[in-house]
Amino acid sequence: MSSSGKANAALAAAIIFLLLSSGAAYSAFGRLRASQGWVQHTRDVQDELDQLSKTSWRASRISAEYRDSGDASLLEREAQTVLAVRNALSSIQRLTADNAGQQVSYGKLRELAEQRISLIEKSIELKRSGQPTLESQAATQRQITANAEALDQLLQAMYAEEERLLAERQQREQSSFTVTAGTLATSLFLALVLFLIHHQLLTDQVRQRVRAESSLRALSAR
Repeated sequence: MSSSGKANAALAAAIIFLLLSSGAAYSAFGRLRASQGWVQHTRDVQDELDQLSKTSWRASRISAEYRDSGDASLLEREAQTVLAVRNALSSIQRLTADNAGQQVSYGKLRELAEQRISLIEKSIELKRSGQPTLESQAATQRQITANAEALDQLLQAMYAEEERLLAERQQREQSSFTVTAGTLATSLFLALVLFLIHHQLLTDQVRQRVRAESSLRALSAR
């Protein structure tokens, strides 16, 4: 193959390789974005679990304040907190829809959360009736305490599962980042090598032409 053909072949190879490497890089970036999305998804689940824990505790605290003070203004806050609990439950159900194991845990979580809401409402009704007994309130409080312990244990188990998933997804994200960076670096390096080869072949062609023209001039002069 002539030097001109070699130069053209090197240029064509460089362009083809750049196109292929661009496709590979695009695919790698897609995998990286997907990995980052799953990491954020796991953190969103953990945030909602934290939110449920906080709002459940807040609902119990407000009901306890109402039992002690009888302040009717607390009932509106209690209703808002119960709504926040149910909103957190809905978010957890939606976010864990991809995980069958977490969906099973969610079913138990919802049952416990609704049980706590019922116990809190029962405690409030006892206070509003104006005839609560220490025995009835104590029994309800014991049920609320037992429910709180069971709910906290389940929340911790679900959070631990999300921590495990987070570690896996972060590792996948790091792997995707490494592959993406390696793909780009390799692509750029090989493309640069091919372009340098192309440049060298063109330079050789110019030198050969210059030598040929010099020889021709020398021959003409003689």
